[in-house]
Amino acid sequence: MSTSETAICNRALASIGSRSSIASLAEQSNEAEQCNLIYEATRDEVIQMADWNFARKVAYLSLLKSAPGTPSNPTGSIAWSTDFPPPPWLYEYGYPSDCIQVQWLVPQIQTGLIGTPFMSNQIGMYPYVSGPAARFEVASDTNSQGSRINVVLTNQYQAIARYTMRITDPNLFGAQFVQALTAVLAAKLAQALTGDKGLANQKFQEANYWISEARASDGNEGLTVLNTVPDWITCRDGEVSQFGGPGGYWISPYSSLYSVY
Repeated sequence: MSTSETAICNRALASIGSRSSIASLAEQSNEAEQCNLIYEATRDEVIQMADWNFARKVAYLSLLKSAPGTPSNPTGSIAWSTDFPPPPWLYEYGYPSDCIQVQWLVPQIQTGLIGTPFMSNQIGMYPYVSGPAARFEVASDTNSQGSRINVVLTNQYQAIARYTMRITDPNLFGAQFVQALTAVLAAKLAQALTGDKGLANQKFQEANYWISEARASDGNEGLTVLNTVPDWITCRDGEVSQFGGPGGYWISPYSSLYSVY
C-alpha cells in the first residue's frame, strides 16, 4: 500500500484528536507548518533508532587521504602532516552524503584457496570474506575548500561501509517504521498544538513499542547468532564475531529509546 509524507502527518494529527487535516506540508495552516517543521528531522531520528531492513546500504567509501607507505600512497614524506589521516589511522574516507549512521566496515572480498583443492587445476577456488569488521571512528576534517566535513577513519584499505541510509521515499518505509514515525510525530505535535504532556508521553511510549518490535522482527529476518560474551572478555575488546559483536568493534546499531516522564 502506497503512502506519503502528508498521509503520515495526517495519521499523526488524527491520533491526537485533531479535527483538521492537511492537503500538503507546504500549505498555510498551523498544522502544516508544525508538521513541516519537524517531519524530516523526526524521520531521520527514527531511522537511526533501529537497524531497519529497508534502510540498510553497502557501498565503497570515497578515499580522501592515506598515510605514506600504504598501497594508495606508496611514496611521500614519513613526517606526519595534515595531508595525511590523523594518527593512528592509515586511511581517511568521506562520510557518505546519504548516511545516517555507519554500522561497520565490511572486510574486502578475498580470492584464493579454502582448504585443500579438489583438483590440481584449483577448481576449489572461490571468493570469500575473511576476518572481522575493521575498526573505525567518525570524525571531522577540513576539505580542500576549507569547509568542515565528516570523515571515516580506519586502517582498512578500499573500505566498504555497511550503513543506515537516509530514506526519503515513504513508499520504501516498512509498516512498523510508519507506525513508529506516526507516533513520534504525534507526540511532538501534541506538545506543539495542544500542550498536552500526558498525551505526548503516551505517544512516545507507543513509538518505543514499535521501535522495540522492529528491532526484534528486523533482527529475525535473516541469520542471527547471539553469543553471550563474559565481562572479562568484553573488557579486553577482543575479536568476538565476524562483524564486531558485543565487546568487539561494534556495540549497538541504534540509539536509545525516547524518554518518557
